[in-house]
Amino acid sequence: MPSRRSEALVTEFLGDALALGALGVPELEARARAAGLLGQGQSITHTKAFKGAKKALGIRSLRAGFGARSQWQWQLLQQSNPAAVKTESEAAQERRVPIPIDWVQGVARLDPDRPPNDVPRHRWRRFVDDCKNFLSPSENWAERAARLGWDAMALFGCAPKRPLDYSGSAGLLWAINGGRLVELHRDWAVIDLRVNGSQRIFDRRKLDPAKITLPWARGFLHWIFAANTPLYWSHNYPTRWGSHIEGWLPYPPMGPMPPGSSMVGGPFPPDIYGVPPHHLS
Repeated sequence: MPSRRSEALVTEFLGDALALGALGVPELEARARAAGLLGQGQSITHTKAFKGAKKALGIRSLRAGFGARSQWQWQLLQQSNPAAVKTESEAAQERRVPIPIDWVQGVARLDPDRPPNDVPRHRWRRFVDDCKNFLSPSENWAERAARLGWDAMALFGCAPKRPLDYSGSAGLLWAINGGRLVELHRDWAVIDLRVNGSQRIFDRRKLDPAKITLPWARGFLHWIFAANTPLYWSHNYPTRWGSHIEGWLPYPPMGPMPPGSSMVGGPFPPDIYGVPPHHLS
């Protein structure tokens, strides 16, 4: 059983080591051994002194990275000052940023029942649901993302072909995968994973626009415009978020055709997306 002195030393060690942010378990263990607090054959995840200090400090475990390169990290939860929280909340209200309309219009174009050819139906539906939840006013994540400087590529971007094979180049929404977004910061986010309930850190990526596309972009959604699919040009198709779309939509629509819409029969090639009726020959 660890002594109170050893527990105090471990608590102090972890508080100092994690004060500037999360650290990987291997690095923490190396530092603990160098400080004489952990034996060569011991692990911080099973040693009583470290387990007790972790609980006392409110440290949580997070999974960072992908596949073989991923690792567990420990993160110290800072205690918030209620007065400071109130000030930050008031300041946030003053800095409110509207959700970019292209996010709303883009997500509205995603049909959960029409997956791209190279994305499994169940995975596509999960992605579309995650996008809709992200834009939900009750969640407020989209407004926060806009305020923090996240753009459409960093949130929704993916490889134009076989996007699930290039998850390292995909945006935040592809990583949620039916889980739950619990934290969002300027350069990283924390996701509660759906499979095992653990958490994962997602680092905001600098994506190459030449190699990445948006899931609602022309070409990625070529399946909407299959041969013999009747289309109509909508000038003000209403979405569930209160916005409206202008563009080609499959017929019949999900509701009555809005005033000003033009019915056009198929077949049409997929590259007419975004071209109004009077531009067609």
